[in-house]
Amino acid sequence: MHAMNLELLEKHFKEGKYDEARQMMEAFLAQPLSGKEKAGGTVEILSLYMKLINSVNSEYVVRLEEISNRLREVDSDEKKTMNEIDLSRVRSMLSQGR
Repeated sequence: MHAMNLELLEKHFKEGKYDEARQMMEAFLAQPLSGKEKAGGTVEILSLYMKLINSVNSEYVVRLEEISNRLREVDSDEKKTMNEIDLSRVRSMLSQGR
């Protein structure tokens, strides 16, 4: 039996080399394996999958929080600008005697 190189598989996933990762998994599963070997390999693949998905999800949450914070800043800046525009209009109207 040819063992699965999990480090290389993980590296392919992290580098976005999904075709290479797929080929590695297909080659592993195409081997003549006992039920125990196939189950063990599947568990290793699923374990790596969960690790990668959790990493992606964590990164997604961080980016989402950054975007949310930036949107709050933009909203605050917009409110300040609108208040300044309104104040400027009122001053202009007062100076014209309206």
